[in-house]
Amino acid sequence: MQLLESSRRNNSGIGIICKFALKTVGRYGKITLLMLFLGFFFLITTAHSYSQLSEELSQPYILSGTVTGQADLTRYREVEAVEAVTPVLSFDTELSTKDASLSASVAAVTAEYLNLDFIQGNLFSNETNMPFLVLNRYAAEHFLSEEETEANVSVGDNLTMTISDGERSAIVCGIFEDSLEEPAVYMSYSLAVRILPKSESVDLRIRLSHAQDLDEGARELKKLDVSLSYEEDLPQSWRLNKQQIYQTALSALVLILCAAVQMGSRHRREMTEAIAERQALLSSGLGEGQLRCIFPLRTVVTGLGILSVAYALAAVLSRLSLTAVIVGGTGFLLHSGIVIVLQR
Repeated sequence: MQLLESSRRNNSGIGIICKFALKTVGRYGKITLLMLFLGFFFLITTAHSYSQLSEELSQPYILSGTVTGQADLTRYREVEAVEAVTPVLSFDTELSTKDASLSASVAAVTAEYLNLDFIQGNLFSNETNMPFLVLNRYAAEHFLSEEETEANVSVGDNLTMTISDGERSAIVCGIFEDSLEEPAVYMSYSLAVRILPKSESVDLRIRLSHAQDLDEGARELKKLDVSLSYEEDLPQSWRLNKQQIYQTALSALVLILCAAVQMGSRHRREMTEAIAERQALLSSGLGEGQLRCIFPLRTVVTGLGILSVAYALAAVLSRLSLTAVIVGGTGFLLHSGIVIVLQR
Protein backbone atom coordinates (compact mmCIF):
# COMPACT_ATOMS: atom_id res chain seq x y z
CA MET A 1 0.00 0.00 0.00
CA GLN A 2 2.81 2.41 0.86
CA LEU A 3 4.51 1.62 -2.46
CA LEU A 4 1.25 2.26 -4.35
CA GLU A 5 0.69 5.54 -2.51
CA SER A 6 4.26 6.64 -3.26
CA SER A 7 3.75 5.83 -6.96
CA ARG A 8 0.57 7.89 -7.06
CA ARG A 9 2.32 10.85 -5.47
CA ASN A 10 5.15 10.61 -8.02
CA ASN A 11 2.70 10.47 -10.93
CA SER A 12 0.80 13.42 -9.52
CA GLY A 13 4.05 15.33 -9.08
CA ILE A 14 5.07 14.67 -12.69
CA GLY A 15 1.70 15.96 -13.87
CA ILE A 16 2.08 19.15 -11.82
CA ILE A 17 5.60 19.70 -13.13
CA CYS A 18 4.54 19.27 -16.78
CA LYS A 19 1.52 21.56 -16.46
CA PHE A 20 3.53 24.24 -14.70
CA ALA A 21 6.36 24.06 -17.27
CA LEU A 22 3.92 24.40 -20.18
CA LYS A 23 1.93 27.23 -18.61
CA THR A 24 5.02 29.30 -17.82
CA VAL A 25 6.75 29.11 -21.23
CA GLY A 26 5.51 32.64 -21.96
CA ARG A 27 7.59 33.98 -19.08
CA TYR A 28 10.64 33.92 -21.31
CA GLY A 29 9.18 36.85 -23.22
CA LYS A 30 8.37 37.33 -26.89
CA ILE A 31 11.77 38.78 -27.78
CA THR A 32 13.64 35.83 -26.28
CA LEU A 33 11.39 33.32 -28.03
CA LEU A 34 11.72 35.23 -31.32
CA MET A 35 15.52 35.23 -31.00
CA LEU A 36 15.49 31.49 -30.42
CA PHE A 37 13.21 30.89 -33.41
CA LEU A 38 15.33 33.04 -35.73
CA GLY A 39 18.49 31.36 -34.47
CA PHE A 40 17.14 27.88 -35.19
CA PHE A 41 15.62 28.92 -38.53
CA PHE A 42 18.80 30.60 -39.82
CA LEU A 43 20.91 27.68 -38.63
CA ILE A 44 18.65 25.18 -40.44
CA THR A 45 18.47 27.12 -43.72
CA THR A 46 22.19 27.92 -43.82
CA ALA A 47 22.98 24.24 -43.20
CA HIS A 48 20.75 23.39 -46.16
CA SER A 49 22.45 26.03 -48.33
CA TYR A 50 25.89 24.78 -47.31
CA SER A 51 24.89 21.21 -48.15
CA GLN A 52 23.68 22.27 -51.61
CA LEU A 53 26.79 24.34 -52.28
CA SER A 54 29.09 21.53 -51.15
CA GLU A 55 27.29 19.10 -53.45
CA GLU A 56 27.58 21.52 -56.37
CA LEU A 57 31.30 22.07 -55.76
CA SER A 58 31.97 18.34 -55.51
CA GLN A 59 30.43 17.61 -58.92
CA PRO A 60 32.58 17.41 -62.09
CA TYR A 61 32.70 20.60 -64.15
CA ILE A 62 32.87 20.68 -67.96
CA LEU A 63 35.06 23.30 -69.64
CA SER A 64 35.00 24.16 -73.33
CA GLY A 65 38.32 25.14 -74.82
CA THR A 66 40.10 25.80 -78.10
CA VAL A 67 43.72 25.39 -79.07
CA THR A 68 45.39 26.47 -82.31
CA GLY A 69 47.35 23.78 -84.14
CA GLN A 70 48.03 20.44 -82.45
CA ALA A 71 46.28 19.60 -79.18
CA ASP A 72 48.68 18.08 -76.63
CA LEU A 73 46.19 15.92 -74.70
CA THR A 74 48.90 14.33 -72.56
CA ARG A 75 49.97 17.68 -71.11
CA TYR A 76 46.38 18.72 -70.46
CA ARG A 77 45.73 15.47 -68.57
CA GLU A 78 48.75 16.19 -66.35
CA VAL A 79 46.96 19.20 -64.88
CA GLU A 80 45.96 18.08 -61.38
CA ALA A 81 42.36 19.35 -61.59
CA VAL A 82 41.68 17.65 -64.95
CA GLU A 83 39.87 14.32 -64.84
CA ALA A 84 39.50 13.79 -68.61
CA VAL A 85 39.96 15.70 -71.84
CA THR A 86 39.00 15.08 -75.45
CA PRO A 87 39.06 16.89 -78.77
CA VAL A 88 35.52 17.37 -79.96
CA LEU A 89 33.76 17.92 -83.27
CA SER A 90 30.09 18.86 -83.22
CA PHE A 91 27.71 18.82 -86.15
CA ASP A 92 23.98 18.68 -86.77
CA THR A 93 22.61 15.57 -88.36
CA GLU A 94 19.45 13.77 -89.40
CA LEU A 95 19.34 10.19 -88.18
CA SER A 96 16.82 8.01 -89.95
CA THR A 97 15.59 4.46 -89.99
CA LYS A 98 13.36 2.93 -92.65
CA ASP A 99 10.24 4.47 -91.09
CA ALA A 100 11.33 7.27 -88.72
CA SER A 101 13.89 10.03 -88.22
CA LEU A 102 15.45 12.28 -85.56
CA SER A 103 17.20 15.64 -85.79
CA ALA A 104 20.10 15.84 -83.36
CA SER A 105 23.51 17.32 -82.68
CA VAL A 106 26.35 14.79 -82.67
CA ALA A 107 29.45 15.23 -80.51
CA ALA A 108 32.47 13.32 -81.82
CA VAL A 109 34.79 12.56 -78.88
CA THR A 110 37.29 9.94 -77.75
CA ALA A 111 35.78 6.89 -76.08
CA GLU A 112 38.00 7.36 -72.98
CA TYR A 113 36.36 10.70 -72.22
CA LEU A 114 32.84 9.35 -71.89
CA ASN A 115 31.58 8.17 -68.51
CA LEU A 116 28.04 7.00 -69.21
CA ASP A 117 25.42 4.87 -67.49
CA PHE A 118 24.54 2.35 -70.21
CA ILE A 119 21.17 0.62 -70.26
CA GLN A 120 21.94 -1.18 -73.54
CA GLY A 121 25.17 -1.93 -75.39
CA ASN A 122 28.49 -0.20 -74.77
CA LEU A 123 30.98 2.34 -76.13
CA PHE A 124 32.28 2.61 -79.65
CA SER A 125 35.89 1.91 -80.59
CA ASN A 126 38.10 4.92 -81.34
CA GLU A 127 39.52 3.33 -84.50
CA THR A 128 36.68 2.34 -86.81
CA ASN A 129 35.59 3.05 -90.37
CA MET A 130 31.90 2.59 -89.57
CA PRO A 131 30.10 5.28 -87.53
CA PHE A 132 29.02 3.58 -84.32
CA LEU A 133 26.66 5.81 -82.37
CA VAL A 134 25.88 6.12 -78.67
CA LEU A 135 22.46 7.66 -77.94
CA ASN A 136 20.80 8.76 -74.74
CA ARG A 137 17.43 7.26 -73.83
CA TYR A 138 15.57 10.39 -74.98
CA ALA A 139 17.05 10.17 -78.48
CA ALA A 140 16.44 6.42 -78.72
CA GLU A 141 12.77 6.85 -77.82
CA HIS A 142 11.90 9.96 -79.85
CA PHE A 143 12.35 9.07 -83.50
CA LEU A 144 9.30 10.34 -85.39
CA SER A 145 7.57 8.54 -88.21
CA GLU A 146 5.90 10.23 -91.17
CA GLU A 147 2.63 10.03 -89.24
CA GLU A 148 4.29 12.02 -86.38
CA THR A 149 4.16 9.04 -84.03
CA GLU A 150 7.17 8.22 -81.84
CA ALA A 151 9.35 5.21 -82.64
CA ASN A 152 12.20 3.56 -80.75
CA VAL A 153 15.60 2.37 -81.88
CA SER A 154 17.70 -0.29 -80.14
CA VAL A 155 21.31 -1.43 -80.03
CA GLY A 156 22.29 -3.00 -83.34
CA ASP A 157 19.81 -0.97 -85.43
CA ASN A 158 21.12 0.42 -88.71
CA LEU A 159 20.63 4.15 -89.30
CA THR A 160 21.34 6.61 -92.06
CA MET A 161 23.26 9.67 -90.88
CA THR A 162 23.73 12.94 -92.74
CA ILE A 163 27.30 14.21 -92.34
CA SER A 164 29.40 16.69 -94.33
CA ASP A 165 26.76 17.19 -97.04
CA GLY A 166 26.45 13.46 -97.56
CA GLU A 167 24.97 10.35 -96.01
CA ARG A 168 26.61 7.42 -94.28
CA SER A 169 25.34 4.22 -92.73
CA ALA A 170 25.66 4.07 -88.95
CA ILE A 171 24.96 1.51 -86.24
CA VAL A 172 23.61 2.11 -82.75
CA CYS A 173 26.14 0.50 -80.39
CA GLY A 174 24.92 1.84 -77.04
CA ILE A 175 22.06 3.61 -75.27
CA PHE A 176 22.69 5.41 -71.98
CA GLU A 177 20.62 7.00 -69.25
CA ASP A 178 20.83 10.68 -68.37
CA SER A 179 18.55 13.47 -67.17
CA LEU A 180 18.34 15.36 -70.47
CA GLU A 181 15.03 16.00 -72.19
CA GLU A 182 16.73 16.39 -75.58
CA PRO A 183 18.74 14.11 -77.86
CA ALA A 184 22.40 13.45 -77.03
CA VAL A 185 24.48 11.50 -79.58
CA TYR A 186 28.18 10.57 -79.53
CA MET A 187 30.51 9.02 -82.09
CA SER A 188 34.25 8.44 -82.56
CA TYR A 189 36.38 11.58 -82.97
CA SER A 190 38.97 9.73 -85.06
CA LEU A 191 36.38 8.88 -87.69
CA ALA A 192 34.66 12.29 -87.67
CA VAL A 193 37.94 14.17 -88.15
CA ARG A 194 38.57 12.14 -91.33
CA ILE A 195 35.14 12.96 -92.75
CA LEU A 196 34.52 16.57 -91.74
CA PRO A 197 36.39 19.59 -93.17
CA LYS A 198 39.72 20.39 -91.53
CA SER A 199 40.12 23.37 -89.20
CA GLU A 200 43.19 25.27 -87.98
CA SER A 201 42.00 25.03 -84.40
CA VAL A 202 40.91 22.11 -82.23
CA ASP A 203 37.93 22.35 -79.93
CA LEU A 204 38.35 20.66 -76.57
CA ARG A 205 36.00 19.38 -73.93
CA ILE A 206 37.69 19.23 -70.52
CA ARG A 207 36.16 17.59 -67.46
CA LEU A 208 37.47 18.80 -64.10
CA SER A 209 37.26 16.40 -61.15
CA HIS A 210 35.38 18.95 -59.01
CA ALA A 211 33.78 22.29 -59.71
CA GLN A 212 35.69 23.77 -56.77
CA ASP A 213 38.91 23.25 -58.81
CA LEU A 214 37.69 25.56 -61.59
CA ASP A 215 39.96 28.48 -60.67
CA GLU A 216 43.12 26.41 -60.39
CA GLY A 217 42.33 24.20 -63.38
CA ALA A 218 41.52 27.12 -65.67
CA ARG A 219 44.69 28.95 -64.62
CA GLU A 220 46.92 25.94 -65.38
CA LEU A 221 45.23 25.22 -68.72
CA LYS A 222 45.65 28.85 -69.83
CA LYS A 223 49.39 28.47 -69.20
CA LEU A 224 49.28 25.69 -71.81
CA ASP A 225 47.80 28.13 -74.38
CA VAL A 226 44.27 26.74 -74.15
CA SER A 227 41.58 29.35 -74.74
CA LEU A 228 38.72 28.58 -72.36
CA SER A 229 35.06 29.51 -72.39
CA TYR A 230 33.38 29.57 -68.97
CA GLU A 231 31.79 31.92 -66.44
CA GLU A 232 34.89 33.56 -65.00
CA ASP A 233 32.88 35.14 -62.16
CA LEU A 234 31.64 31.74 -60.98
CA PRO A 235 34.49 30.93 -58.53
CA GLN A 236 34.13 34.36 -56.92
CA SER A 237 30.37 33.83 -56.68
CA TRP A 238 30.95 30.51 -54.90
CA ARG A 239 33.37 32.14 -52.44
CA LEU A 240 30.96 34.97 -51.65
CA ASN A 241 28.12 32.48 -51.21
CA LYS A 242 30.21 30.42 -48.77
CA GLN A 243 31.22 33.57 -46.88
CA GLN A 244 27.58 34.62 -46.57
CA ILE A 245 26.66 31.15 -45.27
CA TYR A 246 29.36 31.37 -42.59
CA GLN A 247 28.23 34.86 -41.54
CA THR A 248 24.58 33.80 -41.32
CA ALA A 249 25.49 30.67 -39.34
CA LEU A 250 27.51 32.79 -36.91
CA SER A 251 24.57 35.18 -36.51
CA ALA A 252 22.30 32.19 -35.83
CA LEU A 253 24.62 30.91 -33.12
CA VAL A 254 24.75 34.37 -31.52
CA LEU A 255 20.94 34.51 -31.47
CA ILE A 256 20.76 31.04 -29.90
CA LEU A 257 23.37 32.01 -27.31
CA CYS A 258 21.59 35.27 -26.45
CA ALA A 259 18.28 33.42 -26.07
CA ALA A 260 19.99 30.85 -23.82
CA VAL A 261 21.48 33.58 -21.61
CA GLN A 262 18.10 35.30 -21.31
CA MET A 263 16.36 32.03 -20.41
CA GLY A 264 19.03 31.07 -17.88
CA SER A 265 18.77 34.51 -16.26
CA ARG A 266 15.00 34.12 -16.09
CA HIS A 267 15.36 30.81 -14.28
CA ARG A 268 17.71 32.31 -11.69
CA ARG A 269 15.35 35.23 -11.05
CA GLU A 270 12.42 32.87 -10.53
CA MET A 271 14.41 30.80 -8.04
CA THR A 272 15.25 33.86 -5.92
CA GLU A 273 12.16 36.05 -6.40
CA ALA A 274 9.16 33.70 -6.76
CA ILE A 275 9.36 32.48 -3.16
CA ALA A 276 5.58 32.29 -2.67
CA GLU A 277 5.12 30.30 -5.86
CA ARG A 278 7.90 27.95 -4.83
CA GLN A 279 6.29 27.37 -1.45
CA ALA A 280 2.93 26.70 -3.10
CA LEU A 281 4.49 24.04 -5.32
CA LEU A 282 6.18 22.43 -2.33
CA SER A 283 2.85 22.47 -0.50
CA SER A 284 1.21 20.64 -3.41
CA GLY A 285 3.37 17.63 -2.69
CA LEU A 286 6.40 18.31 -4.88
CA GLY A 287 9.83 17.55 -3.48
CA GLU A 288 12.93 19.71 -3.94
CA GLY A 289 14.24 17.29 -6.55
CA GLN A 290 11.03 17.48 -8.55
CA LEU A 291 11.01 21.25 -8.28
CA ARG A 292 14.49 21.43 -9.79
CA CYS A 293 13.19 19.52 -12.83
CA ILE A 294 10.73 22.29 -13.79
CA PHE A 295 13.28 24.59 -15.43
CA PRO A 296 15.08 21.94 -17.54
CA LEU A 297 11.70 20.57 -18.64
CA ARG A 298 10.50 24.03 -19.62
CA THR A 299 13.74 24.61 -21.53
CA VAL A 300 13.39 21.35 -23.48
CA VAL A 301 9.67 21.83 -24.22
CA THR A 302 10.24 25.41 -25.39
CA GLY A 303 13.23 24.48 -27.52
CA LEU A 304 11.50 21.51 -29.15
CA GLY A 305 8.38 23.54 -29.89
CA ILE A 306 10.29 26.39 -31.51
CA LEU A 307 12.61 23.98 -33.36
CA SER A 308 9.55 22.19 -34.79
CA VAL A 309 8.12 25.48 -36.06
CA ALA A 310 11.50 26.35 -37.62
CA TYR A 311 11.65 22.93 -39.31
CA ALA A 312 8.09 23.38 -40.61
CA LEU A 313 8.79 26.81 -42.11
CA ALA A 314 12.05 25.59 -43.68
CA ALA A 315 10.16 22.67 -45.23
CA VAL A 316 7.49 25.00 -46.65
CA LEU A 317 10.27 27.10 -48.22
CA SER A 318 11.98 23.93 -49.56
CA ARG A 319 15.04 24.63 -47.41
CA LEU A 320 15.04 21.43 -45.37
CA SER A 321 17.41 18.49 -45.82
CA LEU A 322 18.92 15.75 -43.69
CA THR A 323 21.97 17.92 -43.01
CA ALA A 324 19.70 20.79 -41.97
CA VAL A 325 17.75 18.52 -39.61
CA ILE A 326 20.96 17.27 -37.97
CA VAL A 327 22.42 20.76 -37.60
CA GLY A 328 19.11 22.07 -36.21
CA GLY A 329 19.07 19.25 -33.66
CA THR A 330 22.66 20.05 -32.70
CA GLY A 331 21.67 23.69 -32.19
CA PHE A 332 18.81 22.58 -29.93
CA LEU A 333 21.15 20.44 -27.80
CA LEU A 334 23.66 23.29 -27.58
CA HIS A 335 20.97 25.76 -26.52
CA SER A 336 19.44 23.43 -23.92
CA GLY A 337 22.87 22.63 -22.46
CA ILE A 338 23.77 26.30 -22.10
CA VAL A 339 20.47 27.17 -20.39
CA ILE A 340 20.75 24.28 -17.94
CA VAL A 341 24.35 25.20 -17.09
CA LEU A 342 23.49 28.89 -16.61
CA GLN A 343 20.59 28.19 -14.24
CA ARG A 344 22.85 26.48 -11.72
